Amino acid sequence: MNKSAIGRVINLTPHEITIVSNYGEANIPPSGKIARVAQEEPKLVGTIGNTGDSCVPIQVVSPPVFGAIEWPEFDTDAYVSVIVSMVVGQAVQRLPVAERPEFAVFVPDTSPASAERDEDGQIASVSRLVVYSWSNQAENE
Repeated sequence: MNKSAIGRVINLTPHEITIVSNYGEANIPPSGKIARVAQEEPKLVGTIGNTGDSCVPIQVVSPPVFGAIEWPEFDTDAYVSVIVSMVVGQAVQRLPVAERPEFAVFVPDTSPASAERDEDGQIASVSRLVVYSWSNQAENE
């Protein structure tokens, strides 16, 4: 795979991705399909407060236990690259290279160096994507 050309990309997040860089601006709408990672429910370890409405449950979440990647159906012949959440990208990275998808996996770079935020603190755009996997075929070359 030519790593400088990502081909057609599908956004498997629920949000529009806006990329603003020296190359211009690109808006990648959500596809309506979302990639997710199964996660075990954290263990309830206690509560704060009295029982009833004012009781706050306390759960252990560190380290989280993630399961399989839940890929939605999409045309893998038409799309050679996907944009996913960081959690999905990290799950792909944890896979042995031979088990990674045959498409490239990208995540919006939400670091302070890349993300532009609106007046409410929400990310309005990023300046780049981060690659989490080029594909199992390219990484074996």
